Amino acid sequence: TEALAVQGIQQGKYSIGGRALGKLIQGMLVLGYSRDRVLELQLIAHSVGRQTGNFLPFDDYEVLPGESLYVVRAKMRKQGRKLNYRWIADFNHKSKYGVGEGETLKIPVQELSVIAWRGARVLVVFAGDYPIRVFPCSAGRKGQETPLGSFTLGICEEKPAYYPSGKPAIPYGNPNNPLGERWMGYQESPSYGIHGTNSESTIGSYETEGCIRMHNTDVLELFDLLPVGAPVEIRS
Repeated sequence: TEALAVQGIQQGKYSIGGRALGKLIQGMLVLGYSRDRVLELQLIAHSVGRQTGNFLPFDDYEVLPGESLYVVRAKMRKQGRKLNYRWIADFNHKSKYGVGEGETLKIPVQELSVIAWRGARVLVVFAGDYPIRVFPCSAGRKGQETPLGSFTLGICEEKPAYYPSGKPAIPYGNPNNPLGERWMGYQESPSYGIHGTNSESTIGSYETEGCIRMHNTDVLELFDLLPVGAPVEIRS
């Protein structure tokens, strides 16, 4: 499967290679491959994400005068489409978020989802069957294990404050704030979610109170990719 994934992507057959990569990652994690071995696939997954506009379905959208990618994203959301601007940018093979009047954008039909494996401390972003990002993460410590199951992103905060039980709030930017740069809470369990960190060296361990914790650079990227309402599945 790995040979098919690598060969397909090297030959520019991203649909074949990407689908094989999705099976490969999930198969590795089911079979107990090491997390380091799975994380070796980060770059290849990112390359699939940058080529999705060449093989996944889309609708055309012509940029109107004065519109930015953020405005386009907002219009799509009003139509009920769960999209964020980083996903639109990636789909159009853009390294930046700028758009021009009259430009035709490809608006992806496929929405994004997340699967995180608690045991491996690995989080993967999928566009359907295709993995487009692979991130290392941390999970809950013994006695405060990260809950398994299906969740939905609810409140997403750019500058999260932390509210420890029975103590004053710790504002965003405070070095003692464990949420780091972003917070993405679950609608079903608002006290749990995905967030950044104030301790980069601990990523990959079991040291949270049940949340999924990520490097700040990674959680910034994830925050820009995922919209409110994106499904998140946490597996053992």
